[in-house]
Amino acid sequence: MISGLIKKLGANPAARALARKMGISGSVVAKLREMSSPSKSKARRLKDIESRIEDLNFKLDLLMDYYLDVSKAHPAKGKRLEMQQRMFRLLCQFKEICERHGIKYWLEYGTLLGAKRHGGFIPWDTDSDMGMMFDDAVKYCEIFKAELPPDISFVIRNNEHAQLIGDGVYCDIYCYDDLSDRIKMRLYTFLFPKDMLSIPKEVMFPLSSIDFNGVSFSAPANVDMYLRARYGNYHVLPKHAHPYEHPEWDDRTIFYPDEKV
Repeated sequence: MISGLIKKLGANPAARALARKMGISGSVVAKLREMSSPSKSKARRLKDIESRIEDLNFKLDLLMDYYLDVSKAHPAKGKRLEMQQRMFRLLCQFKEICERHGIKYWLEYGTLLGAKRHGGFIPWDTDSDMGMMFDDAVKYCEIFKAELPPDISFVIRNNEHAQLIGDGVYCDIYCYDDLSDRIKMRLYTFLFPKDMLSIPKEVMFPLSSIDFNGVSFSAPANVDMYLRARYGNYHVLPKHAHPYEHPEWDDRTIFYPDEKV
């Protein structure tokens, strides 16, 4: 067990870097190697290591199984990249109209997560998300319809949420109502826990800005708090393929350097 642990630390550069972040220094590794020396009795070696090996091994396995440097996530390519480029056009068109008329909007859900963690789309994302106040969606509906390019539609669905649709892609626009000290999302589905449908105003306003594909977009006031509430530790990349992968796309995004298609 101990030799396997030392091997993990010694042979894997990523494991060594992560171990340093966890405060597992080279001296600790050396101590473990010393503890595992065959010159000591088996009873002594077990006594020396039992106080720390379980916790240490757990931490290493956890880090190696679930954590990955974001730079190691390969960007989208092929059909997925083309789709993301078309979605980006929708986002930019909507942003320009909102900013021209002083309409509040912000990046939401996976699109905000992508901006914060990847500087653009999450590599495997196939849709985009924004948010705005429902009153603004209704008030400026005709302006959106008049000023968006002819191939992009703005629609409000069931008085709950809006969508931008065009060029074979879409953007969900989650609409909120003003509840004095909070804003509450109108749309409710099984995807969203009820306690996440309302957000304290101080988390959302005043809006900040965030870089997305080299362009500045509006974002919640406290992006970190918003994302932690939505996703927990949002810095963690998933170990396995995203559940919404499209098997018919043979150019599937590869998330890990050694992953095989």
